[in-house]
Formats: sequence, structure tokens, C-alpha cells
Amino acid sequence: MAENKNNLGWRPHLTEKTQARQNAPRPVFTFTAPAAANKTEIKKAIGKNYQVKPIKVRVINVPSKRLIYRGRPAKKPGYKKVLVYLSPGEKIDWK
Repeated sequence: MAENKNNLGWRPHLTEKTQARQNAPRPVFTFTAPAAANKTEIKKAIGKNYQVKPIKVRVINVPSKRLIYRGRPAKKPGYKKVLVYLSPGEKIDWK
């Protein structure tokens, strides 16, 4: 399930803040993960797909939000945000 990095559930979560954290002395990379993935699956998948050894993995469940779209109630889906901490000197190539 969590093995394919090209799967729609796995994608980098790129913002100004996450890009600044990638170049820090202790790099942190951020992903959007499938809702069913847990920490051990995430750690194995990141290690296998990007050839790095994560030190620590943190998971943040971002809740869904209600909104009004074109005058009608709608729902913005929630997702799972994953912070992957790597050892100094390691880097993930997004290509």
C-alpha cells in the first residue's frame, strides 16, 4: 500500500517553511501520506523509495474543514502530514 512513491496518496508537502527545514543542520522532509499508513509503514516506505534512513517520523492528522463553495456547503478533505527527520548530511532527491 505505502510502497509506491508515485501513488497519489504519497506526495511531498512543499511550502516555504518545509523547504527551509530541508536545508537545516538536521534536515526535516514533509510528505502527505495515505490515511491508513502508520509510522512503521511510513518509515519503511521512505527508506525504500528514497534510499535514506529516517531517524524519527512524526505524524500529524490534519482534520477536514467545512466551507461554502458557490453558495453551497462543501467539505475540504483532511489528510495525514508526515515529518521525516534525517541524519545530518542526508537528503531526499524529489525527482
